[in-house]
This record gives sequence, C-alpha cells and structure tokens, in this order.
Amino acid sequence: MSKISAILLFSISGCVSYSFHGGTFPPKAQSISVPAAENISGMYGIEQAFTEAVRSAFIKDSRLLLTDSKDPDLTLYLKVSSYSNEVFSYTSDETIEQYQVSIAVSVTYINNIENDTIWKDKLIIANGIYSAYNQSEDDGKKSAYEDFSKILISLMTENW
Repeated sequence: MSKISAILLFSISGCVSYSFHGGTFPPKAQSISVPAAENISGMYGIEQAFTEAVRSAFIKDSRLLLTDSKDPDLTLYLKVSSYSNEVFSYTSDETIEQYQVSIAVSVTYINNIENDTIWKDKLIIANGIYSAYNQSEDDGKKSAYEDFSKILISLMTENW
C-alpha cells in the first residue's frame, strides 16, 4: 500500500482528524456570564469599556452564548487591579515615539456545571502600544482590551 493510500484510508476511517478551531471550552458548556468588572486600579471608569470589550470578544468568538442569566454554564469575574500609561519607545533624537498602556486583571473563572473554580485570581497583563504622533491613550486602551480578550480566550481553551 502506498503512503498516499494509507493516509487516505486513515483519513476516511476517522483515525486522523484535523480541527480549524483550536481548543474548546469545558464539555457541555454553552453559555457564559461576564458581570461588570470591578476596578481597583485608580483609573476612573475603565471597568465599563473593559467589560464591554471582553463581552464583545465572546460574542465575536461565538462558541459560547453570552448571557446575563442567573444560571450560566461558566462565569468570569474580572478585577482591574492596575493601569499604567508609560513611554514605550523614543526616536533617535530622543523624542517620544510610542506609549504603552498596561492593564493587569485578576480573573476568577468558574465552571457552574461542575461547581468548580477553574481559576481563582489568575493575573493576566495586557498591553496596548500607540503612536505619540497620531493616536491617543484611548487607542492604547482599546488595543490593551483586545490583547486581554485574545489572551483570555486562548487561556480558557488551551487545556481542554
């Protein structure tokens, strides 16, 4: 039997599989709740936009139904613990070129189906770099929110 025939035979028989969708969430989980983030960072109002960005990421990902029900399969509690906006890079003439927003978030992740706390206060740090010339701190925040959401969903799915 040729190598190509063997590969085709295994593929047809189901012995070889390939997925385009990375990891998955816990078995049987269909819904997730993301209550408003707590904010102890000292950066007033950041929790609202941050929570909305995380919720939007789950809607976009579409593997779980975002819900406000009192009985979701999974729940994420987020606490923004620190925020900074600092110079990231300079030009050769020592002019500020870029800034970096950094947001540290403590995450508690609960599987309500199994009554199991998967993470308790797991710290995730996300960053957003923006140009000093044509962008604002809000652009850096938005980039950090997107970075956080990508990291979060990746961590939630990688071990299942």
